[in-house]
Amino acid sequence: MTAPGELWAILYGAGDCEPEALGRSIERIAGLIPKKRILVVATPESCEAHRAVLAALPAKNSLFVPIERGAPAALLLSFFHLFRAQPSARVLFIPAAHQVEDEAAFLRVLQATADAAPGSENRAVLVGLKSNDAFVPGALIYSGEDQKKGTERVLRLDCSIDIDVRTFAVERGATIFSGIFAASSSSMLRLYEHALPGLLRSFLSQLRGQTTWSDELLSRLFRFLPKKQLGEDLLEPSADFLRVMLLESSGYRNLLERERVLPKLLMAEPHRRIPDERQLRLLPT
Repeated sequence: MTAPGELWAILYGAGDCEPEALGRSIERIAGLIPKKRILVVATPESCEAHRAVLAALPAKNSLFVPIERGAPAALLLSFFHLFRAQPSARVLFIPAAHQVEDEAAFLRVLQATADAAPGSENRAVLVGLKSNDAFVPGALIYSGEDQKKGTERVLRLDCSIDIDVRTFAVERGATIFSGIFAASSSSMLRLYEHALPGLLRSFLSQLRGQTTWSDELLSRLFRFLPKKQLGEDLLEPSADFLRVMLLESSGYRNLLERERVLPKLLMAEPHRRIPDERQLRLLPT
């Protein structure tokens, strides 16, 4: 059996977070993965705004997305960048802005998730949050008892923001997608081939065989890409190719998803009275 490749981290969504939050995320992940193997993908404007923070990483580890087209396009660009040089790498895709209370527990789960990714099943591994709070943003993950390497097979993902649906699901054991997942090169390609084949073809036609990617080439590629969402467009249709690792008791929060989805959750159920302390805890700070 081939030994697993080096573990890398790709932080996405840097354009939607403050420099301080990105800096904390980099330092946290550096407790598991050396900074030379941490990549940040963002628009040139975002990289400029975060220049002081990104100085902690090698200059080549800041990847420019010329136009914001959503996480699937950004992750695919970073995938092509990394795997053309490191085809056997294992990668953790992590929101650039997140909070953690118990960092040791968090990093242990990240390591276990990465270790479970290059299995014979060729599936990406999601990190799922165990919570009874339906207002925690993130896709609902329904999983089965087919356990391997501490993971369960994903049966279905549901990006619903209907509070009744979410409450019913979490009370019966559904977990909530953290925004973190681990993948090998083959499992990444499998996801895109199934859920977003048009996006994958666009990248292959423009970037395959290119030794360098000019700003003009990337701008031409991204100009005509549709904007897609990670949960709804890539992962939800690809449930058959996913497993889930449980993360609990670490106090983790995906700040990117919270700011994107939480207002919709609150507006979707205006008649529900949410305790003041819950509003203070969940609303963006």
